[in-house]
Amino acid sequence: MIKNLVILFLVVSAYGRCYAQEFDSRDDKEVVSEVERLHKKAHDLFFSEDSIKHAINLLEEAYKISDEANYSSGIIESTEELGRGYLSLSENAKATRYFYMSLKKAESINDSAGVSQAYIGLGLVMYGMRKWSDAISYFTQSSVYNHGVEASSLIGYLLGLCYLNQGDYVKSRDYLLNSKEAFDKESMQTGVLESRLYLNNLEAQRSIKPRIMQEYDTLLALFESRNEKVGVCFTLEGKAKYLLKLGQIEEASACANEALRIAREVGLVYPLHSILDVVIKTEYESERYKSAADYLLELEGLKDSLMNEDAATQIAMLKAGHDFEKKEVSFGAQIEKRNRQRIGLLVLLVALGIVTISVFLSLRGVAKERKRSDELLTNILPKETARELKETGTSSAIAHKQVTIVFADIVKFTRIASNLEPQALVKMLHTYFSKFDLIIKSFGLEKIKTIGDAYMFVSGLHSSTNNSALKAVESSILMLAAVEGLEKEMLEKYGVSFKFRIGMHTGEVVSGVVGTVKYAFDIWGDAVNIAARVEQNSSPGCINITAGTYELVKDKYNCESRGKMQVKNMEDQEMYFVKAQKKT
Repeated sequence: MIKNLVILFLVVSAYGRCYAQEFDSRDDKEVVSEVERLHKKAHDLFFSEDSIKHAINLLEEAYKISDEANYSSGIIESTEELGRGYLSLSENAKATRYFYMSLKKAESINDSAGVSQAYIGLGLVMYGMRKWSDAISYFTQSSVYNHGVEASSLIGYLLGLCYLNQGDYVKSRDYLLNSKEAFDKESMQTGVLESRLYLNNLEAQRSIKPRIMQEYDTLLALFESRNEKVGVCFTLEGKAKYLLKLGQIEEASACANEALRIAREVGLVYPLHSILDVVIKTEYESERYKSAADYLLELEGLKDSLMNEDAATQIAMLKAGHDFEKKEVSFGAQIEKRNRQRIGLLVLLVALGIVTISVFLSLRGVAKERKRSDELLTNILPKETARELKETGTSSAIAHKQVTIVFADIVKFTRIASNLEPQALVKMLHTYFSKFDLIIKSFGLEKIKTIGDAYMFVSGLHSSTNNSALKAVESSILMLAAVEGLEKEMLEKYGVSFKFRIGMHTGEVVSGVVGTVKYAFDIWGDAVNIAARVEQNSSPGCINITAGTYELVKDKYNCESRGKMQVKNMEDQEMYFVKAQKKT
């Protein structure tokens, strides 16, 4: 299946190559013929994941033949097509490498159309990685070198999508309207429909009008009649978001899940991020918490793959290398004009280059270590606390009037742990707590620590809003759903699974950093002690809350009163079990 990062189906099917090769009499006719044959055969294979890999092998062969014969057009086309092939397989670093190879060769022979196409490829890589500003930069550079009508409409269309994702609706609308008009003149129906879809998405984000839903339905019918599954997928995604905005949860859920099914069927990677976001919201609003938790974990995994640090580093180095080479060529041209100063300037430039590289490597090493240090610090401390420590060397204690403290621990942990090997026990705890970390992170909450089998976090520590209790309940529901989802896996691996109980309380705390050798961020106050006692009074698979928390969530959740419960060394507390979200 084609793993398109973006609307690659439009690029491959409607765009093709935006420039025609001119046969140079100096090129070997047999070489040209063989390269063209391999390219044509590769084009016919761009329809499934397996065949794309075969197409890449053919293009590698075409590149090798072109390179050995110094056939420039063959090199440019082969490397650009290889970039597209690897982009289709979501191998961004390899795609970028080949696009830069194509760009370098096209620049060397002043092939403006080839330069333009390489920049489009690089822009698509950035688009797929959701780096809108970088994508805009590449697409804009492509437009400078482009002289073809078809490519102009495509570039304008891609720029319109980038600005839409950035929230610049004025620029997005202008580009999409122009590209729609251009596609229409070129009789590129797929481009027209795509432009209409994103113009409708833009209007759906800004207003509520009957014609928006009518346009979605019209576009769905048109894409289906043309058997364009990718178009159907993107239209369903847009419609699902609009239905969610209207509060039509079940209808939004149906559209989002169908879009997800199609995306997986045809191998689309790029839209999964936004489709999963809608699916999670609809599943949660429909009280299918386990399903919402599963999709949330899938989304986090997808984010990690899209933001793969190794690939990002390779891409950055490729860009830096290309920029350096361009500057080097520019310096060379200037030196050539200054005949008598040539050797002196060259020596000077080499010396400066060595010094610059040495300084750069040194600074890069320092920056890399500083980044590692910063990441470690922010991993154990809240961002504001870490910033204050770095700037002043100390951290002030902060009073918080209303936060929700949550404890979750394992039921009958001691008995279970006594029958497990130490390594197995640690692996199980790591598995469960890692799932909790992902959920807490997705809600923007602060993990405080783990204490043996207990997991502690707090909601509302860095926010002045009154929804700290709601976020605490929502994240706790997903945590219990994640525990349930892990049961089968744990039983198969270790012959046992954990059951968690959760307790929470809302009140005042003080937060700060203690220690000078090993920094430890913590919170203190009666509210913390009460939350710990409330958790001890909870039951397996349940969320136990106090009256203070209940008052903040009762409008959204049905709760079961448990009456006043005894709390060790404290006054009795009114407690409630959170049961289910109220129907809206």
